Amino acid sequence: MEFLELTRDHTVQRPSIDLDDLTPEPAGFRGEVVLQFARIRGGDQSDVTGEGSLTRTMVEEVNLSGAHLAPLEMTDVVFRDLDLSNGTLREVTAQRVEWQQCRAIGLNLHLSLATNLFLDGCHLDLATIAIDRVKGIVVFRRCSLRETTITGDLSNVVFLDCDLAAAEFTGSRADGADLRTSRLDNTRGLSTLRGAIISGEQAASVAEQLATEAGLTVRSG
Repeated sequence: MEFLELTRDHTVQRPSIDLDDLTPEPAGFRGEVVLQFARIRGGDQSDVTGEGSLTRTMVEEVNLSGAHLAPLEMTDVVFRDLDLSNGTLREVTAQRVEWQQCRAIGLNLHLSLATNLFLDGCHLDLATIAIDRVKGIVVFRRCSLRETTITGDLSNVVFLDCDLAAAEFTGSRADGADLRTSRLDNTRGLSTLRGAIISGEQAASVAEQLATEAGLTVRSG
C-alpha cells in the first residue's frame, strides 16, 4: 500500500497499480465495460453511453466529453489528462481512485461511495458533485470548482488550495471537512457544513455571507 502525505493532517491511500502488469488496450467505454489490468492511452469516446467496472487500470488522454457512464465501479484506477466536460458519471463507487489534470467542466458526478479518492489539478467549474457516503478521505487539490454545486455527505472531504469562488454547498454531514487553504469568494451554503474547518481569516471574510444565510440583515452604523 502506498500513501501520499498531503499535509500534516491529511494522507490519502493511492491506487495499487504496477505499470508492468498493465496491458495496452484501445479506448472502449460504450455498452458493458469490464477493464482489468489495462492501460488505455488516447481515443475519442465523446458522447458514449456505458456502464461497468475498472480495476487496476490507467486511462490517459481520452476524450469522454458528453459521455454517460452509470453505474460505474472503480478500484485502483488512475485517470490522467481526460476530458470529461459535460459528461455524466452516476452511481459511482470509487476506491483508491486518482484523477490527475482532468478537464471536467459541467460534469455531473454522483458518488455512491468514495474511499480514498484524490483529484489533483482538475477543472470542475460549473459541475454538479453529489456524494452519498465517504469512507476514508476525499481530496481535491489545486482544483478549480468555480460555480460548482457540491452536495451530500462531505465528511472528510478536503479542499487544498482550490478555487471555490461562487460554489454552492448543501451538506448533509461535514465532520472533518477542511477548506482552510481554499478560496471562498461568494461561496454559498457554508452554513450547511456543520463540523467543517475553516481558517480565522476565512471566517472573517465570509462572516457577512454566513449572517445572510442565517436570516440576519447586516447594516453599517
